[in-house]
Amino acid sequence: MNKNMIMKYSILIIVAFLILQACNEEKICTEEFRSITLEVNGIELTESYTINIETNDTLIFNNWSESAYTVLDDSYEDNLNENPSSFQFYGYVNDSLWVNEAYQIKSDGCHIIKVSGETVINF
Repeated sequence: MNKNMIMKYSILIIVAFLILQACNEEKICTEEFRSITLEVNGIELTESYTINIETNDTLIFNNWSESAYTVLDDSYEDNLNENPSSFQFYGYVNDSLWVNEAYQIKSDGCHIIKVSGETVINF
């Protein structure tokens, strides 16, 4: 092989390596919209919200069911990273606190992921 061919192959290998590296760093996300919900059985909450303990953000979501309440959804994903953040979900019946649940939630770069926290509460 002459020097010219060796140089061309070397450049080709380097370019291929760089392209592969770029692909590994790019994340391809699905179009689904994820929510973390809490099912509360036995009572119907009249008010519910979630607080991000670290930032003190108060998050209020529309609930589409009488027994399933949104703790957090993908609309908040940009505020999270791979390290879990602490959230507190509060549920009231009239003016009385009935539900007070802690959650750890993180992001995979595309969607929110529940690390810990209840899924169902029965009264």
